[in-house]
Amino acid sequence: MKLQIGSTIKRLRKARDITQEEFAELLGVTCQSVSRWENGGCYPDIELIPAIAGFFGISVDALLGVDAAAEQEKIDGYLRDFQAAISRGEIDDCIAIARAGVAEFPNSYALLNKLMYALFVAGDDTGNIAEWKENMERYDAEIVALGERIIRHCPDQAIRLEATARLAFQHCEMGRRAMGRALYETLPSMKACREANIWWGWKKTKNSPTRGHICFKATTSSAARCGSWPSCSRPQMPCASAKRLRHLRRSFTTAQRPNATGGMRIALSAWRKSTCC
Repeated sequence: MKLQIGSTIKRLRKARDITQEEFAELLGVTCQSVSRWENGGCYPDIELIPAIAGFFGISVDALLGVDAAAEQEKIDGYLRDFQAAISRGEIDDCIAIARAGVAEFPNSYALLNKLMYALFVAGDDTGNIAEWKENMERYDAEIVALGERIIRHCPDQAIRLEATARLAFQHCEMGRRAMGRALYETLPSMKACREANIWWGWKKTKNSPTRGHICFKATTSSAARCGSWPSCSRPQMPCASAKRLRHLRRSFTTAQRPNATGGMRIALSAWRKSTCC
């Protein structure tokens, strides 16, 4: 996102009927420096920003031309357009929208995550995309770079976990199973997941599901894959730990990989350990 500090200084200076020479003298800089600021040739030194903002009686954010609410509304607009393109199945449009958003807001992890997702889906063999194999190779390095950046710097835990699972899957799909498995191991354990603990926060009624029922359903039923439990009236809550167990299975080599029964045993064993006192 380009800062608008130069145009803001020019507008406020003219509103106060101050010449560039007078403004430069007040700040202790040259007239040429002020001219370059206003023409967008460079920015003022960071030490001068508070002094300039104080002189005009505005906040530093206002001086920089940053409006948090307006910025978030623009980001939300990109996210809405992205979702609309996804609903139409137009993955190339999704990539273009996400790239445009990231170009304008390079530090928006919501948009970075969407770009990573779109590039990932472009290489999905189940997405009815003719060139999916080429896309897997073409976007691999970018997916890895985006994932690592999100994991390392994103303050939003939900986005970090989503990117971690996706990056691990990408490593496995590209034959880097050891790297994928190492990432899968960093995902939340069954003991720490919502489904193993949220029961304590519910008001208990005659028809309330038991803690064991919640964990068992989230871990073993096919409904956990889509985030719904047909036999439970509670809100839809996909189980991160169940996803971890399913994804972890992909990190084994074909010879080592447990079958469906083996995967069930892993899940049940983890559940028993998480619920024992």
